[in-house]
Amino acid sequence: MCIRDRCSVCEDSGLLLKEPCYCNGWNGGEDGSIDVVGEEWETVKITIDSGAADNVCPEEWAPKFVTRACAPKKFVNASGDPIKHTGEKKVVLWTGEPGHEKLSGLTFQAGGVKKPLAAVHRICEKGNIVQFGPNEADNFIFNVASKQKTWLKKEFGQYVLEATLATDQVF
Repeated sequence: MCIRDRCSVCEDSGLLLKEPCYCNGWNGGEDGSIDVVGEEWETVKITIDSGAADNVCPEEWAPKFVTRACAPKKFVNASGDPIKHTGEKKVVLWTGEPGHEKLSGLTFQAGGVKKPLAAVHRICEKGNIVQFGPNEADNFIFNVASKQKTWLKKEFGQYVLEATLATDQVF
């Protein structure tokens, strides 16, 4: 656990903390490497969805992170059918190219969906601009404050964020 109120890792990531930092002793080496704390990490893909009302994920996704009870929310899929809501899951992700990794936090509504989706409007609420375009270099999330880009990949006609799940101790 970080002993500072807010460490440079969390500040630089654009993660908005309203309480002390819990980055679990992360220490970026002088060469930009990451000193891993805890278990093995898992690479995940999150679809960036401009039509989603909120960030959603299957309840069993990212099992290191607990699904916590919260006020029930009503969601519908693209066909208008209801989506079961089982709680909220806060996850911490490492994104970026090797040597330029950054820490990000996302809150997902867990329930009856097949894969994790990040809602463009939720990403934008956190001070980011999401850009999609015809070329690989046109697809990214741009943090207005830090001026950093997080690259998106296009897979099967969808834009995807590749990230590595950190450990539950961060939140």
